[in-house]
Amino acid sequence: MSNHSIKFTILRSLATAKIALKNDLNFNVETKARVLDWLDFFRKAGIDTTEQLISHGKRAIKDEIHSIINESIAKLALALSSLISLVAGFLIISIGLIFAAIAFSLYIGEFLGNLALGFIISGALWITLILVVVKVFLNKRKIESYFLKHFKMT
Repeated sequence: MSNHSIKFTILRSLATAKIALKNDLNFNVETKARVLDWLDFFRKAGIDTTEQLISHGKRAIKDEIHSIINESIAKLALALSSLISLVAGFLIISIGLIFAAIAFSLYIGEFLGNLALGFIISGALWITLILVVVKVFLNKRKIESYFLKHFKMT
């Protein structure tokens, strides 16, 4: 539908409504005052014609779309910044744990007199520790609830 046909339809509807008001309500004083109040309200709001009404509606829709986009971008930025900080923290902790594991392996190897045995014992301890952490702390429900709680999109 073009703007011209929309305008024509709205004007025809308004004319029909005006005729219906005249015929059905006989424009008693209270109804006439109410209609005049509404017309005065629209005039004070700066909406005198259907073009202005349509332009105000389009502007309101554009503003709403822009606010939704801005809110979505803000939430996405929050999620990305949280993800980046988590990844950076994970990398720092991982590098520290790698150096600690090497140092622990060398210490146990020196203590037992065989460096290879120290690395085997240290590796077995780390595998056991990783399995316990994954089983206890990293289950699917806890991870999902954490992300749903912190990144709720409402």
